[in-house]
Amino acid sequence: MGQPAFEFPMQRQTMKTKICLLGICAFVTLVVAAPRTWVLKTGETVTGDYVSSGTTTLVVKTGGTNCFLKIADLATNDQAYIAKIKADQKQAQLDAEAAQMRAAGKMKFTVQLFENFPEKVVGHYGWIDAYFKGLTIVMLSPKRTNWVLELETKTATPI
Repeated sequence: MGQPAFEFPMQRQTMKTKICLLGICAFVTLVVAAPRTWVLKTGETVTGDYVSSGTTTLVVKTGGTNCFLKIADLATNDQAYIAKIKADQKQAQLDAEAAQMRAAGKMKFTVQLFENFPEKVVGHYGWIDAYFKGLTIVMLSPKRTNWVLELETKTATPI
């Protein structure tokens, strides 16, 4: 016996997701792989390809050799450029994770969904784009307890 017909679209969606993820990764790599002239606060310059960066150090490939630069020693414009690269990479990672969750049948919970259609949330798995602030346990009766999550949205709309 073959697989049930209802599983086939999910399988195709997973393949589309994988192709999409590869495309996002390739695009991010192409965007950040272009040679750049990095300017230090002293006025010195280093020309090379962005390889990676951590919290304090930037790795630039110059002439086949990795050059390690302190981010604090870079000019303000280059520090802002690195921050943008990191933000773009993080967003691409989050988008890829969201695509994987959607492909697995999970949904994104939004403020509007909770306020207008709470019945659509019950019994579903999903995610919320928010920062966790706290948890309050409210005892309604000896047999019933509510857990209240305190969240702060990543956007201007409060939860």
